[in-house]
This record gives sequence, C-alpha cells and structure tokens, in this order.
Amino acid sequence: MSREDIIVGASAPDFALPDANGNTVRLADYRKARKAPIFQAGDESAVA
Repeated sequence: MSREDIIVGASAPDFALPDANGNTVRLADYRKARKAPIFQAGDESAVA
C-alpha cells in the first residue's frame, strides 16, 4: 500500500500482530469497539 492508496475516513486494512504475551491480535477483532491503537518503538519510548 502506498501513501496514494490512503483515503481519509476509510477503514484501515486488517492486520495482525503479536501482543506482549505472544498472542495474535487482529484489528478485525476490534472493529466495533471504541479503541485506538498505540504503537511504541520500544519499551523505553514515552507515550505522550
């Protein structure tokens, strides 16, 4: 996906990542929930 493919207001494509416990978490699991993902570069990075 390139930057030109991103449309403001469009749904994000589904993806899956491991959580801290090694469990797979999919974006689709939270489609109806009011949640916002927070991406951190590492354990030492601050979230403002």
